[in-house]
Amino acid sequence: MKLLILFLLSTAMFAQTNSSASDSSSVRKPFSSGDVEISFLGGYAHTTYETTYSYSYPNPHEATSKSSIDVIDLGGTIGFYFAQGLSFEPELKFSYSFGKSGGSNFVYSVIGNLSYTHLFKEGKYAMFIRAGYGTANGVPILPPNDLIYKVGADKNSQILNFGIGTKSFLTENILLRTELGYTSYSDSDDKKTYGITGYKTSYSFVKVLVGLSFLL
Repeated sequence: MKLLILFLLSTAMFAQTNSSASDSSSVRKPFSSGDVEISFLGGYAHTTYETTYSYSYPNPHEATSKSSIDVIDLGGTIGFYFAQGLSFEPELKFSYSFGKSGGSNFVYSVIGNLSYTHLFKEGKYAMFIRAGYGTANGVPILPPNDLIYKVGADKNSQILNFGIGTKSFLTENILLRTELGYTSYSDSDDKKTYGITGYKTSYSFVKVLVGLSFLL
């Protein structure tokens, strides 16, 4: 009888252990397919802008002007996870500039990013890398600087975007997000006017961003 009781107890304990292991293995990991991540970021950006003009007069030649400025960068993304760690992150920015002569410009940029997030075994933090391509009708640069570059109404600027950073869990669904990013805007034109046969313009942003992410 004692042997039967010991057998039943040991069997019950073994079943309970297996059940716990099964439950822990079935726990849903963050950044899984179907998850949504909303992020709000802001920080410092060092911006370099360069324009190269092509001239036909008095002889064919090129001239380049280059300058830089430090600006504030604000933005937000929403990530849709379609596989473990893999997400599509559309990024949208708007600016509205008021001209000194009463005119105004509406400036937007749209970027489609692909991102990979690697969750470490401890489950408390992760690293991510992302890259994307987009378009804009200008270059939105926020205050305290008044410079907003506006592309012509009949054309857009092309955007390349890269970022690498960390995500640290503050709670189960709220994360502290840091990112080192690079974004470039470029466009060109071949219109001929006053001896200029065309020009190429590029804006490069090197950014250090901090913000919060909400995992839904």
